Amino acid sequence: MSILKPLMTAVTLSLLLTHCSTHHLDIPQGNHLASRDIQELHPGMTKKEVVQLLGTAQIQDPFHPDRWDYLQYLAKDRQTRTLGHIILYFKGNRLERIETPLPPEE
Repeated sequence: MSILKPLMTAVTLSLLLTHCSTHHLDIPQGNHLASRDIQELHPGMTKKEVVQLLGTAQIQDPFHPDRWDYLQYLAKDRQTRTLGHIILYFKGNRLERIETPLPPEE
């Protein structure tokens, strides 16, 4: 029993010290939206061609199956910042129009 108390104290202190020195990494999340890929988008592309170019859309609403949202954001210091947002509208299997909402003012 006498060795258990110092051992528990050492483990507790090491855990506390490790937690205090954690480093928060910048974590890019969502779809990677490269400008060269976005420039290749054009009306008339099939859904398959869009997926090959940009990957699977992050948001595909089952109530609006012809709207795909691609988002790219950065989680930094426990805050999230949107880096890019593209909305694609399809008519049937073909890309009809592309919207790029303006980023929020900071």
